[in-house]
Amino acid sequence: MLKPFFKIKRAVMLLYSSVAATALFVLIVSTFIQVVGRYIFNSSPAWTEELARYAFVWFGCLGAAVALDQNLHASISVFMDMLPAKFQHILKVLLLVLVLAISVLLVVTGVQLTQATISTPSPAMRISMAWVNSGIIFCGLGMAVTTGYSILESLFGGPAAPSQGGENA
Repeated sequence: MLKPFFKIKRAVMLLYSSVAATALFVLIVSTFIQVVGRYIFNSSPAWTEELARYAFVWFGCLGAAVALDQNLHASISVFMDMLPAKFQHILKVLLLVLVLAISVLLVVTGVQLTQATISTPSPAMRISMAWVNSGIIFCGLGMAVTTGYSILESLFGGPAAPSQGGENA
């Protein structure tokens, strides 16, 4: 039942991981150009710092969604571990609904910010700030996809994908 949803989530997270890796590469290259320009030529191109900053924004936004999908965000589970299994499950679903609500809030406020900055050019590269700020929308969408799938998984059964070897049980 969950297999189509799992495939969608997996495809979205693969795309997010690829774009985040590209943003990280752009961040590293533009920072390298900036450092070389500053220390070897005593002048770095104005666009390198701005490009590095915007690549960092996109890397952070997409990386947050990927980290949520892979359960890599920091958490404190002391209280959860003290509860009986039934209450742990209920609390987990409630927390997932809260994360989904925050994800939707990110999308809504990201759309508002993107619309408000569509005609604002960036200082050095002169691109619309909407391109930069739209990363917030994609962050919220990715987190919503991951969290929505986790809610379905919690309510309707175990994982849709076959278990991979080497996982910790």
